[in-house]
Amino acid sequence: MKLQPMTDFVLDQLSIKQSTSEFKEVVRNYATFLKQPLTLGMFVPCDEHNIPLPYFISNEWFKAKEKVLFEGFRPCITNGVQSVEHDKVCVHFALVKGKTIESIVNANIELTPSALKTIGI
Repeated sequence: MKLQPMTDFVLDQLSIKQSTSEFKEVVRNYATFLKQPLTLGMFVPCDEHNIPLPYFISNEWFKAKEKVLFEGFRPCITNGVQSVEHDKVCVHFALVKGKTIESIVNANIELTPSALKTIGI
C-alpha cells in the first residue's frame, strides 16, 4: 500500500468489507500514523542516535530495518545535509524538522510491512 492522504484512505477503507469497529480502529490508527513526526529511522535503518547504519549482516541493522516505515530509501548527504533518496524523491532532514508523515502523503511512497502492521492492515 502506498502512503496516501487521509481522505483517500477512508474512501478505500469504506470499500472493504469490515465491521464498524474495525473500520473505526484502522482509520484511527492511520490518523495517528500520519501525525507522527518524521525521523530518519522511518526511511533507513538507524542506530539509537538516529544515525544511519551501514549495511552489515548484523542483528542491530536487522532490528533497525524492522522499524523502517517507507520502502526503498537510501541514505545520502546532499550539500552537507543528511538526506534520504528514492527514485525522484529526496528528503532533506534539515527542511523537514517539525514536519509529520502527513506532509509527504503525495510523494508516491510505498509502506513497509512494519508500517502496515502499525496501521492494523
